[in-house]
Amino acid sequence: MERNLLERRRAGVARREHWFSDWPHDANRGVVPPHAQLVARTVKRSAFVHDHADALVTVLEQGQPGETYCIGGNNERRNIDVVKAICAIMDDMAPRAEGPHEELITFVPDRPGHDLRYAIDSNKITRELGWAPRETFESGLRATVRWYLEHREWRERVRSGAYRGERLGLGVGGGATAPTLASA
Repeated sequence: MERNLLERRRAGVARREHWFSDWPHDANRGVVPPHAQLVARTVKRSAFVHDHADALVTVLEQGQPGETYCIGGNNERRNIDVVKAICAIMDDMAPRAEGPHEELITFVPDRPGHDLRYAIDSNKITRELGWAPRETFESGLRATVRWYLEHREWRERVRSGAYRGERLGLGVGGGATAPTLASA
């Protein structure tokens, strides 16, 4: 098992605290940044952390050494659709007196050479190992927004610069760590 684990390739993990592994770091400063800047046409796909963890266990237990298994959530969405979904959830969970969260969205030009699509074909892991995500895009995103809303103190530490990545093993010691999934 140790050898099999070492042969597996590293993959981005989407976790409740940070739904998209490649989402802009400004997302850590609040659920919806005051003016979400994004390229509306970029398409991404992600897997919720519990689904991703289950898939990794499935690969470790049933996968063939040397094989590659792509793990995906089967939930391809354009950036603008993700941001609008977050705004709708925020309108439900934490309405703004000033109006809908969607009014805070602003757009920026795409950077040169930016990929328009980040997608994974996870059919092989389903076909060969029987794994499929349990969480839907909507339920996972709702859980993510709820996590951010329930952990305001941690968000404030990130925003102020007091949080220095301790939870990720990047900090320089001391200080509190971010709440974990077990505490969510």
